[in-house]
Amino acid sequence: GANGAYSASGNTSDGIILTANGAGAQANLLMFGDASVNGNGGHGLNVAGINAQQVAVQFVGSANGNAGDGIHVDLSNVTQSAVELSSTAGGTIDGNGGDGVHLSLTNSDLSNLTVDGTLVQSLGISGLTISNNGGDGIDIQTVNSSLGDAVIQNNTVSQNAGDGISVALSDNSNLSILNNNVWANGGQGIHVTQAANTSTITIDGNSVISNAASNITVDLTGTAQSNLHIDNNTVDGNGVVASDSLATQSPFTDTGMLAAKDSRRRLQRGADISYRNVSEVPRSGVE
Repeated sequence: GANGAYSASGNTSDGIILTANGAGAQANLLMFGDASVNGNGGHGLNVAGINAQQVAVQFVGSANGNAGDGIHVDLSNVTQSAVELSSTAGGTIDGNGGDGVHLSLTNSDLSNLTVDGTLVQSLGISGLTISNNGGDGIDIQTVNSSLGDAVIQNNTVSQNAGDGISVALSDNSNLSILNNNVWANGGQGIHVTQAANTSTITIDGNSVISNAASNITVDLTGTAQSNLHIDNNTVDGNGVVASDSLATQSPFTDTGMLAAKDSRRRLQRGADISYRNVSEVPRSGVE
């Protein structure tokens, strides 16, 4: 664990490297004061777990101006793991060459872990300003992996070259994207995909405006099923992308804000679906 301000900046490679490799290996990083991992030649924070027993990360602070990702976590065949990113004093993940936050999971389920008496949330990203990165603001990719109870909340995600928040689900997860301000990203504002299994997806209380592609998109393909709630969000003209079958169930008070696109987006598969959102720029008609 690291207490107080901590800096790992200006290195030719990564700022902080945390690695667990091999059967029984454990690697835990706990921070209790804002850290700075800025201006490094690789990633700001680079976490790798391969065929390991446990990886737990609780990062508090900022990761700016790194050549790679601000925060990079790559876990493959890790038995138990948790990743929690936050800040106590307005942390920023800004101006990195790759993604602001990049999380890749293969055969590795996330779950709440207690490490040395400290609870690390399965996946938590909160209270950060994530902007001006060369890739996505937040990019989460999973293969045969669960995010557990994942919460992305109270962040500002803006002006990234790719999507603002991109999450690819593969195994049963409970994903909540809450009260974020997502604007002016070069791709989609919030983009969630799932190709198999059943998850609960809640996208609630976000302001998602002025993104280059659709503001909120949920793609369910293959055998995927979802309890889906897209509620209390504010979006502008490119709306929420859904399936043609939902054209009569607009997610907006202005029915013209439902963008009925291609049939791959089969939101009707969800056992529980709700839409209650508001349009910032009213329009008439369905695209």
